[in-house]
Amino acid sequence: MKKRIFYLTFLIFFAVRVQAEDGYRLWLRYDPISDKTVFNSYRNTIKQLVFPAKSATLLAARTEISNGIKGLLQIQLPEKENELANGTLLIGTPASSKLINFLPVKTALQGLGNEGYLIQTITTNQKKITVIAANTDVGVLYGVFNFLKLLQTHQNINALNLKDFPRIKLRLLNHWDNLDGSVERGYAGKSLWDWATLPQKITPRYVDYARANASLGINGTVLTNVNANALILTQKYLVK
Repeated sequence: MKKRIFYLTFLIFFAVRVQAEDGYRLWLRYDPISDKTVFNSYRNTIKQLVFPAKSATLLAARTEISNGIKGLLQIQLPEKENELANGTLLIGTPASSKLINFLPVKTALQGLGNEGYLIQTITTNQKKITVIAANTDVGVLYGVFNFLKLLQTHQNINALNLKDFPRIKLRLLNHWDNLDGSVERGYAGKSLWDWATLPQKITPRYVDYARANASLGINGTVLTNVNANALILTQKYLVK
């Protein structure tokens, strides 16, 4: 009888765990790093955040890096305005950050375009810091996602020197949605877009959709399809 209860309890627990994983988070999973050596190394390397942000894009990037590190490293990084110390994670553009504007990385940003970024480990005033910098806010967002990917995949971050920029200007995700909420061919369930409530209501699903796209460097989307209702071109729907 005790064995039956044990196995039943185990099966219920396992079923709950399986049911809880619905795949919604995709690859943006910021669960605690299980490798203690990597975990401790990262916590010794990343100790505080300097990330001045005013624009919507930079605020989104700051939220992402804060949530990501809080999940992966189980710490809420203290945020400083312009105070550098060993273990500082400095993020921004030359326009948004006075520190980045005066660091050598500003020169290194040349040639990276509007959406490129760099991730570098540098020493300034005898302080070893990690810098994520770009020419534009969008580039910063892409850099933040790449840095979080480095943490998720347990990469060595002690001596970083990464640069990246897109080779294709328009990187689009192609939908085949209709204004009535259906999707062409019917393979994908209902459309993500609730046109009746846009633009007043921005659901969390829209935000997570944008996060997933940005994490891959996708910078645009085709909302409907070649058979779409012409209403999509009216002023009312263009605002939506």
